[in-house]
Amino acid sequence: MGSGWMGPGPGPAVVWGFCWLFSGLFSKGLACPSSCKCSSSRIWCKDLNAGISAFPVLENSADLENIREIYIANQGRLAGINDNDVAIYPGLKNLTVVDSGLKSVARRAFRKNSKLNYINLSRNKLSRLSKKPFRHLNLSRLILSDNPFQCSCDIMWIKIRQNSLIADLKDLYCMNGNMKIPLSDMQISNCGLPRVNLSVTTLTVLEGSDVTLHCDSTGTPTPNVSWDISYVVSKNVVLTNKNSASLTLMNVTFQDNARYITCMAENMVGEDQASVELIVHFPPQIIFMGSPTLDYHWCIPFSVRGNPKPKLQWFHEGAVLSESNYIWSMIHETSNNSSEYHGCLQLDSPTHFYNGRYTLQAENKYGSDNHTVLAYFMHGPEDGEEAITDPQFYEGSVERGGKEKRGEKERRGHSVSERRRVEDISLGLPRVNLSVTTLTVLEGSDVTLHCDSTGTPTPNVSWDISYVVSKSVVVTNKNSASLTLMNVTFQDNARYIPCMAENMVGEDQASVELIVNFPPQIIFMGSPTLDHHWCIPFSVRGNPTPKLQWFHEGAVLNESDYIWSMIHETSNNNSEYHGCLQLDSPTHVYNGRYTLQAENKYGSDNHTVLAHFMQGPEDGEEAITDPQFYDFFETTSNDIGDTTDDRNQITSTDVSNEGNEDSITVYVVVGIAALVCTGLVIMLFILKFGRHSKFGIKGPSSVISNDDDSASPLHHISNGSNTPSSSEGGPDAVIIGMTKIPVIENPQYFGITNSHLKPDTFVQHIKRHNIVLKRELGEGAFGKVFLAECYNLCPEQDKILVAVKTLKDASDNARKDFHREAELLTNLQHEHIVKFYGVCVEGDPLIMVFEYMKHGDLNKFLRAHGPDAVLMAEGNRPAELTQSQMLHIAQQIAAGMVYLASQHFVHRDLATRNCLVGENLLVKIGDFGMSRDVYSTDYYRVGGHTMLPIRWMPPESIMYRKFTTESDVWSLGVVLWEIFTYGKQPWYQLSNNEVIECITQGRVLQRPRTCPKEVYDLMLGCWQREPHMRLNIKEIHSLLQNLAKASPVYLDILG
Repeated sequence: MGSGWMGPGPGPAVVWGFCWLFSGLFSKGLACPSSCKCSSSRIWCKDLNAGISAFPVLENSADLENIREIYIANQGRLAGINDNDVAIYPGLKNLTVVDSGLKSVARRAFRKNSKLNYINLSRNKLSRLSKKPFRHLNLSRLILSDNPFQCSCDIMWIKIRQNSLIADLKDLYCMNGNMKIPLSDMQISNCGLPRVNLSVTTLTVLEGSDVTLHCDSTGTPTPNVSWDISYVVSKNVVLTNKNSASLTLMNVTFQDNARYITCMAENMVGEDQASVELIVHFPPQIIFMGSPTLDYHWCIPFSVRGNPKPKLQWFHEGAVLSESNYIWSMIHETSNNSSEYHGCLQLDSPTHFYNGRYTLQAENKYGSDNHTVLAYFMHGPEDGEEAITDPQFYEGSVERGGKEKRGEKERRGHSVSERRRVEDISLGLPRVNLSVTTLTVLEGSDVTLHCDSTGTPTPNVSWDISYVVSKSVVVTNKNSASLTLMNVTFQDNARYIPCMAENMVGEDQASVELIVNFPPQIIFMGSPTLDHHWCIPFSVRGNPTPKLQWFHEGAVLNESDYIWSMIHETSNNNSEYHGCLQLDSPTHVYNGRYTLQAENKYGSDNHTVLAHFMQGPEDGEEAITDPQFYDFFETTSNDIGDTTDDRNQITSTDVSNEGNEDSITVYVVVGIAALVCTGLVIMLFILKFGRHSKFGIKGPSSVISNDDDSASPLHHISNGSNTPSSSEGGPDAVIIGMTKIPVIENPQYFGITNSHLKPDTFVQHIKRHNIVLKRELGEGAFGKVFLAECYNLCPEQDKILVAVKTLKDASDNARKDFHREAELLTNLQHEHIVKFYGVCVEGDPLIMVFEYMKHGDLNKFLRAHGPDAVLMAEGNRPAELTQSQMLHIAQQIAAGMVYLASQHFVHRDLATRNCLVGENLLVKIGDFGMSRDVYSTDYYRVGGHTMLPIRWMPPESIMYRKFTTESDVWSLGVVLWEIFTYGKQPWYQLSNNEVIECITQGRVLQRPRTCPKEVYDLMLGCWQREPHMRLNIKEIHSLLQNLAKASPVYLDILG
């Protein structure tokens, strides 16, 4: 940002009055909003009566790119600049929103407005303002005066900027309570710029090796640390941890030699960065060697790469060629990582004596390479004439023969007699005349360039082909020269080839730009790497610039705000492009094969890589396919609806085949016949077995009692009087079951693969006739849940009360998920994990059988035994839980979590609503199939189907969807808070958006009134922002166990 970037002032507002007068002339051709005025390049909305609440949008999308200025004033209902408000105007340079109700600016508001130069947001209602919307802009002015900023760390970046720049900032204040103080006087503790600390600043490695770079940072608030790997070619992995990040380069390539790799640290105050210079040593390689060409001297061109710089040695016919005044190497070092060299072996007027094989050997301490070309300079002596082998003879010195060699006069000047004649001739500078100044050719073709000159004396004409890679021949003739390029290579694209004319008066030159068209070639495509976004790196060459098209699993991949290509054009003749396919927070639905196709009118090329971003949905989990769900976590200051953007979906093309119409007809006929037959069978079945339940389970108790019972909500279940449950169950009995199929984003257990299942896993199969249904408890997406009696399940009892969950979807995939989850649940055997008895797979529907817990879910139990129980109790008030009983409950949950962690499972939805209470205050962990219906306010709905327990989630789960044992530890801390508040909802006084803001900004729940200090300290240990700083789950269990043992637990509360 330039100086004066935040000063107050009128800016471009002065011209608006004139623009307003002529707006009618311009706006007729535009589809301008009725509340604004428009010209071909401006939009202004300042009519107080025709107020706007959202940014103006032109109806004709073709006009959007032409807008350069937007001026908005007196719009009290305009509260924010959102992500896409300004992004639709890519050419916008000046933005003014003044005297309005602006309260927020989204962090990605200007992501597509790189041309923005002037922003005026004065006299609004901004109390906070992040630097993130502005950090990539090159602003000449940012005016923020007369906004009610709150004195906080959020605006410290503005103070730092104002202190470092010369600008009039007298109107910038902030509010500290009711006191208005100048921003320059604001003092905020624990609020400072980050600082990057690197372990090394220069690192030398050998090509093909692996190396790890470490970067730490300091600063408050704790900065986010990342490595910029945009231009790194080697395969790499970045790992971040609290205030540090490590970058591991694998199989380092020479292309990263002399690469500066930058580590960046950023917090809300500002950013810092430092770079490591990577020096890659590798053996030499001669990448090009051409036949001799004639310019001023003969030249054998070559290109060599290597580091350290290779030692070059020439050989002629196998013998060492010593350099001299007549034969020498001339090297031009390129900027390609300072390890590639182009040059010539120069030969001054070689004779036939120098014909033959020329070998170049390049060598450094890591290896060597050599290459040979055949050179032919002139015919040998005719008719047996004795050859003159002394090169000095050909210099034509007067002492050696009294004659100068051919052309020597032109180089040395004129003889005395000639000078006398020149005095009588008018002298003139030479002038170069080219037949063309730009020439476009196709790769592989031959082309000849002509160059003439005028001037007195007659000038010498030559072509400078020092950097020409294609094979070339120069022919000179009096005052002209022609250059023939053979089999033109793409390496000469955008090459300027000079023609030079020189006489004794002076010189002139002019250049031909050679444009080489050639088909695209994908020269590199790497596996995905994670930095700020996921990146699939690629390098493509081609001219004209290739059109790039991405495919995912063979279907066209449409670019959007969440998936886009970012290309960096290199200086390699403007025909080589390095870039990334950027993916913003991709989920498992984006796993698969990614194909890049590069195409221009001369051909195409494609390449495919396999990408794996995250584990797929476990146990039939329903995939979240709406990318806006993930964008939500980057825009927590804005309300998010359930809208979906069709542009963000990966689409495939339907292909029709008329030849299949006959087959389709046959399928339809067969299908109709099958349906008719199936209907007849069902009718016969009903007539014969009409008294049986829909499960095929015999017995009068197997049917649902009545419609009222069936419709009863989960928290009002009453048991039948003639069942064993009458003496055991309570009115609040809740069952545990399989996570619904398909599940939501938070499955019961995460990371479930076949490797987690024991090889001897045996799922118990229960006969269908042993299950007697009592009543229907509810229905979810997976199917219905029933209270039932199960016979012959336990040797000790003839029958026991169980909960059964049915599978509605009978597809092959659903069945596979059903069996897979059954194996998982069979393996989870612990006294504090709800017991899974087995399955029934005889016929349909498929059934899972679970343990029945007498007192229902823990949240309802806590509320029923808390100080507010009198408000909910229908009879006598239940006894209130004691502190020791709360500790007893807590240590049982911790014991169950220790077991899950030992089995490498992450719960992801740990909460009191997902724990069950049995006899004698026995508590077990589970996940309810219908808990999201009963406790819907505990979840935040995203995208229409996905429900997230954000009040129990740590920052990394909210922002990055990262779920680990450490994120379960955070949730366990919230469960402790629930227990000691008798089941209150965390952050009950805040909306979901406010909760997200609190958690991501580092705020934690306050200490409950009845909570001991030792327990709250334990909660704080669970709520450390950095996952690795949180308490270990075993530590938590041990601490709770010791606290619980300190006082006895009285169980008569459950009498």
